Amino acid sequence: MWRERHRRYGEPTFVPMAEVYSIIEGVLSPSSLGFEQVRERVWVRRVDGEHTSMWSLQPVKGAAVTIVWGTSVPYVPVRLVPRLRWARTLKQSTAALWETSGEVWSRSGGLLMRGGIDTGRGRQCVEDDAQELWTAVRDRAVAFWNTTSSPAGLLAAAQQQAAHPSIHDPAPALTAVFTRIRLGDTTAARTRLSQLTSTLTKEELEAAKRAIDLLHHPSPDRA
Repeated sequence: MWRERHRRYGEPTFVPMAEVYSIIEGVLSPSSLGFEQVRERVWVRRVDGEHTSMWSLQPVKGAAVTIVWGTSVPYVPVRLVPRLRWARTLKQSTAALWETSGEVWSRSGGLLMRGGIDTGRGRQCVEDDAQELWTAVRDRAVAFWNTTSSPAGLLAAAQQQAAHPSIHDPAPALTAVFTRIRLGDTTAARTRLSQLTSTLTKEELEAAKRAIDLLHHPSPDRA
């Protein structure tokens, strides 16, 4: 792989990250999919009053950038400690559940490094990697957005993710708990939350319990 990259792109040439993001945005063309930019490297698209599709660019080790796609909802807290926070506006959008190209990239061969876009081989390499990676994962991202655009779909996807170890934040199991609350299954949600002692700290568990109470009794503190 290294030899082929060297043959195609020559000596290592690092591209400034601002240019990298601009090149990738040009390839992915978020506006053509109805997305608007709300923060640096973050684009969102409102699905309905509760569900917002989003994708972002995430720099990772090895001078690479991955594509992250997810869904933001107001009924799953985006932070438990030190203070509860919720995503209630487009600008606050934070994925309650997400995937990344670095996790799902499974193509055999090819020139992509770990499901990411190489930023150390010049501008043409960034553009080529972005095109190849987006072509490979676009259908997966679209399917994810479609699946998680309802509480029932989000719950199913969260449960599927929770069945496998990950370092996702928020934890998929926690997203599943709050989605159960949204679906009216409070008893099952509280039971499942009590089982997350190996996933959440004591402080996070207590905060999650307060968040569940807030969903039933909204207050000005929910911000």
